[in-house]
Amino acid sequence: MKKDKLKKLLIFGLNSINYDSGLVNWLNIDGSRNLTKGSETWITARMLHIYCLAKMANIEITNLDKVIETIENSLANKLFDKVNDGWFSKIDNCRASDRKESYQHAFVLLAYATYATTYNSLIAKEKLDHALKIFLNKFYDKEYGLFSDSFSNDWQNKDTYRGLNANMHAVEALLAVFDITNDYKILKIVERIIDFVIDLLKDNNFLLVEHFSENWQPLKDYNIENKADQFKPYGATIGHSFEWSRLFIQFVYTAKGLISSEKRTNILEKALKLFDKAEKVGWDKGYVYTVDFLGTPIIKERMHWVLCEALNASKAFYLITKEHKYFEIYKKDEK
Repeated sequence: MKKDKLKKLLIFGLNSINYDSGLVNWLNIDGSRNLTKGSETWITARMLHIYCLAKMANIEITNLDKVIETIENSLANKLFDKVNDGWFSKIDNCRASDRKESYQHAFVLLAYATYATTYNSLIAKEKLDHALKIFLNKFYDKEYGLFSDSFSNDWQNKDTYRGLNANMHAVEALLAVFDITNDYKILKIVERIIDFVIDLLKDNNFLLVEHFSENWQPLKDYNIENKADQFKPYGATIGHSFEWSRLFIQFVYTAKGLISSEKRTNILEKALKLFDKAEKVGWDKGYVYTVDFLGTPIIKERMHWVLCEALNASKAFYLITKEHKYFEIYKKDEK
């Protein structure tokens, strides 16, 4: 039954592919393409990731290889800056955005990791290598062990804002890269990011600060006048707490013997506390979007992606702990 529902969702998503323009567009609620919002790199990359997963899962979708080829071509040619390297954030009315963002590039890296896993060809692996080099060479700040947020298209102007969101998706993408490459330098980058996030938890009662200054000082009041910003909302984001908790687990099980048993235990303990805190303050007949640093809900809209992250995390915690409460949370969220 679940696989049938997944197939229907994947078929619905095909509507976003514009074969005339070769771009991936937003969808309206009725499934028609929304041509007023342009084509965004993060959506295109996620589409490539998802349909490659569908192929690996042997889900029967008509012309699936053509679907994947069209989406990949959009990333490789339409959204790629052939003059300065890297990916534009979006294309709107044939005009590229004026910034290159770490957030977008993390999704590109994840997409090519999945693409290379799916097809296991020399060309696919070269595309992955190219995306990884851009991501590390342009965005990774070795001094802090974290990823910067954005640059001008010519890479000359670096934004002073630093964000946890881009680093979360960097962890997601780099863990996928490690699964293919077994390059332990990748895991060390992930470890430094996770160490930073765990240190944050000490001072904020397991609610994550998302926004930072140029030298990574917390900005708790960031966007206090624009609390519902789509990508940089004020306060702590419940869905991100769930996602980080799951990524902590994924890192521990990926790193295996490469980290000490003491560190492994500490990360798992922090993951559980992070999840439990998000469940406690975030649930109100559905998960709210954000809370302040006392745990009071701010933006109460229920967004589907927050629920998805809660489902993923609760299932993961049940599998590793066998504690019934996580199974109950999963079944509650599934409804």
